[in-house]
Amino acid sequence: MFQNVVLVSLDRGGISAILGAPCKPAHYGRFGNALRAKSDFQAAESAYRRGLMIDPVAAPLLGALGNALADQGKIGAARRMMVRAMECAPELELIHGALATLARRNGDLIGAVDAFRRGLVLLPTSAPLAIHHGNAVSALEHHKHALTSFRWAWVLAPGLAAAANNIARAHSELLDPRQSEPWFR
Repeated sequence: MFQNVVLVSLDRGGISAILGAPCKPAHYGRFGNALRAKSDFQAAESAYRRGLMIDPVAAPLLGALGNALADQGKIGAARRMMVRAMECAPELELIHGALATLARRNGDLIGAVDAFRRGLVLLPTSAPLAIHHGNAVSALEHHKHALTSFRWAWVLAPGLAAAANNIARAHSELLDPRQSEPWFR
């Protein structure tokens, strides 16, 4: 019907138009992200769902829909979408992070640790996941285990400032200032 036009309208009615030749799920994803940035979570949900009508297994859209649902307090539905996204694309680090963030938002620190742990099982060479896992473990005050994750991140990405900082912080929490000082430098 509409071809050769790409138009996105952010009006009070939410989605006015996304037109293209052919329309791609990513267009709806970007539009949903813009709506979510404006805190219009229902309209963002609608945009993501329209994109998923084109590609029902688009993991980034499933994850984004999960975030929009979480923003509206629909925690169970949000988790189901994020799990579905992870099943479609387990290699996406962001999905594991989104699941962990969702758990943490609900005070489930163990769930956050588990989400990052599952991510590391699937992506053992991901320094960001190792750091996030360590941070989640540290929030449970298991600093020795956190230190292991931070050191693994350092092995994966030598020179990574976040890994060095977290190693130093973990040593500080373990009351070992001699070990933390070189890492802080």
